[in-house]
Amino acid sequence: MSVNPIDIVAQDGRAMKSIREVAGLTSIALLTRLWWVWSSAWTAGDTAAYLTIARNLALHHVFSTSVSTDWPLSPTANRPPLYPILIALLWWAHSPPIIVILMLQSVLGAATVVLVYRIAIDRFNRTVAVIAGLGMVFAPMTGYFTAVVLTETLFTFILTLAIFLWGREKLVLAGFAFGLAALTRPILLPFVTALPLLSVLPSMRHRWRTYLTIAVVAILLPSVWIIRNALVFGTFIPIAASGWGMNLLCGTIESEIVGIKVWTGSEWALLDLSSHPLVQVNRGLSDTEQDRVLMRRGLGRIIENPTHWLVVRAQQYPKLFLDSGNYLLGSHNVPIGQALAESRYWVLLVKGLFLGGNLLVMGVALLGLLAARRQIFSLIHMISFPIFLMLVQLPMWAVAIQLADNADGRDFFRCWMAETH
Repeated sequence: MSVNPIDIVAQDGRAMKSIREVAGLTSIALLTRLWWVWSSAWTAGDTAAYLTIARNLALHHVFSTSVSTDWPLSPTANRPPLYPILIALLWWAHSPPIIVILMLQSVLGAATVVLVYRIAIDRFNRTVAVIAGLGMVFAPMTGYFTAVVLTETLFTFILTLAIFLWGREKLVLAGFAFGLAALTRPILLPFVTALPLLSVLPSMRHRWRTYLTIAVVAILLPSVWIIRNALVFGTFIPIAASGWGMNLLCGTIESEIVGIKVWTGSEWALLDLSSHPLVQVNRGLSDTEQDRVLMRRGLGRIIENPTHWLVVRAQQYPKLFLDSGNYLLGSHNVPIGQALAESRYWVLLVKGLFLGGNLLVMGVALLGLLAARRQIFSLIHMISFPIFLMLVQLPMWAVAIQLADNADGRDFFRCWMAETH
């Protein structure tokens, strides 16, 4: 069978255009993230915990949050393991490798943009792929979290890699990537566990081997760490001991309809996990027991007053989709009502642009799903995790934990640095 030279030239031309687009997106994404690191590096409450574990791994070969170096160090299951292990591999001196970590995260962020481009072009066309890539390049939250020692950038890269491999039918590799993502943020564990349930849908039934293969491989990898936890602590801990109960309990705390303050019982204030009366537990308990106490407390509040819980969830849930740009405003950030009263029009402009941008992106996404409804099942690898996130956020409010951690992160980090040097 003869090959038309014109077709070969056309294919080569499309390949060259794709290469140029990838190179351009990668360059812009890397420069954008390096700018975030250079101009806006910051710390969060969890930063010190990850660095402490990494230091103890690198210097003492113990997965521990103990700041003291007195031997023996107490092991922990308070955090998922992959991110501290990565930092420990980069820990070549006594000081924490902050710059190296942030540089690596800039590279991973740029690589995520390329993966988004490839995922889009596999199912649509170059125009859609470029738009998706540019959206990821300039998405402010992704740039913001590049400049902090937290799991978000690593998790997003691995998760996007898993979705890309799933779309390419590289099922074992996709499962392996999903397993690594679960070891970075345990929220992925229930997702991969539930993945075979997709085969219950009549249109997805013939794909049951796909979902089962990904799920089995993805669960096998974290199982090693779950077995470690069982051997060390004598109980079942799904990767990390903390977070599940706290997130559920925070989902029962009344919050502002517009704003991020919560009701403490006497006033509206930013959620402070160290002082809010509802989240206080006996610090003498293990991490696992503390989280179980919070879980029981959250369930108790839901059962005691389910109507109030539904009202609270209706107040909190929309915040999952709306970003008002508070983190860019820093110390200038004030509630919208206060900004109006004090005529802080540039604050209102920033918040308005962010909220309007969120609504625009959501609208475009919904229109895209509507336009692609005839091939929706071929996009299941792209839409299944966002759907899962929307469902799992119905009973809980994970955003509150992130906000609370960020609020006191700098002071916590300074204390950590002072005690370890």
